[in-house]
Amino acid sequence: QGFSHVEHILQKLGINAPLWLTQNNGSLLSLEEAIHFPIKTIGAGPTNSFMGAAYLCGIQEAIVVDMGGTSTDIGIIEGGYARSSLQAASIGGIPLHFAMPDMISLALGGGSLVQIKDNHQFIVGPQSVARQLQNLSRVFGGNKLTLTDVGVAAGYLQVEGASLENLGLNRDHAQGIVKNVCQNIYQAILRLRGNKHHFPVILVGGGASLLHSLFQDFGLKGWIPVEASVANAY
Repeated sequence: QGFSHVEHILQKLGINAPLWLTQNNGSLLSLEEAIHFPIKTIGAGPTNSFMGAAYLCGIQEAIVVDMGGTSTDIGIIEGGYARSSLQAASIGGIPLHFAMPDMISLALGGGSLVQIKDNHQFIVGPQSVARQLQNLSRVFGGNKLTLTDVGVAAGYLQVEGASLENLGLNRDHAQGIVKNVCQNIYQAILRLRGNKHHFPVILVGGGASLLHSLFQDFGLKGWIPVEASVANAY
């Protein structure tokens, strides 16, 4: 039913082209194949972002960090494709008999809830406002403090019409929270990359601009492409 809806949308838009889907390893599936083997697409989201980031930068090898609304996915591109995990993957304890991307996923995203404790202590995530960011986040008039709010207070994100007074954070405190988030991501990068120290780091996703500290404070080399927010679609 979902695929029929997509086909109907393509017809309404006047797009007369075959419909392809990406699978876990970055290669393509026809609509018919996807209907019969939908499990093959379950890891395609991060794979799309990893490969899209590499193509945007015109390189074949990279560490890619994709920060979205609810999570940050970190993977490796080798030969233009996302590296597959050498370990048997499982979902809900059920072993999978096909390749999944080798990645680390952290519960850190633009919608992650931030709790401020006494003495400037804080907790980021794992809860998130997810799709309700534009309704619940303080920069949009809500009452939930999110990592997006922190990014605005820190001066790393721009949101038109945002009032800094509503955020309840000064710039230094906000920048400290962002640096802590980057510290967690940096440690995950070190675990994943192994001896591939020469691989550059590409930051993509809607939260990419929050992660400048990875370059400034942690010594990583790489880029944030101009089209970072659409790497997955690209």
